[in-house]
Amino acid sequence: MTATTKTSANGKIQGTGPGGRITRDDLANKLRAITGDKGSDESGSMTNSPVLVGVLVGGLVVVAYLLGRRRSKSGRALVEIRRI
Repeated sequence: MTATTKTSANGKIQGTGPGGRITRDDLANKLRAITGDKGSDESGSMTNSPVLVGVLVGGLVVVAYLLGRRRSKSGRALVEIRRI
């Protein structure tokens, strides 16, 4: 549904609603025209980005943990705690 706003002779903006009122569709269409939004075709790739970053960060944490464990096994200090 395409709705357009028009400017009347007295300089006021008129919408496509009853009595020249600006409707929600008028606002949505104008916002899409300003931002260049083409619809929901591009939104799928944007929603996967935070998930991908989270998986990469989690993988890096696991790798750092495993490398740290491997390194600490060779020079592990044994500490004995005695109760008095």
